Amino acid sequence: MSRLSLTPDELTRLARLARIGLEDAELCALRSDLAAILDYAESITREIGTPAPREAESSPDSPAACRPDEVSPWSGRVLDCAPHLRAGHVVVPRVL
Repeated sequence: MSRLSLTPDELTRLARLARIGLEDAELCALRSDLAAILDYAESITREIGTPAPREAESSPDSPAACRPDEVSPWSGRVLDCAPHLRAGHVVVPRVL
């Protein structure tokens, strides 16, 4: 079985994505452990025939999808389900 290897840059990126702060010495120690874990996962994938995972569609560096705030009238169904209404507003119990 061929061992999967990760470069130091890939390990640094992986640690950043996982939001784990690691020193250079810790990254070196982690490299062999992570390679063993990846090899084991690869062997299981081969045994049971699991398809390869897809590339992530977003990352912490990706900007969040934003949409403009728009005021819209309440749906009639929402107002029909409200237990109490006053002047077209839903009345809820006071929390504090």
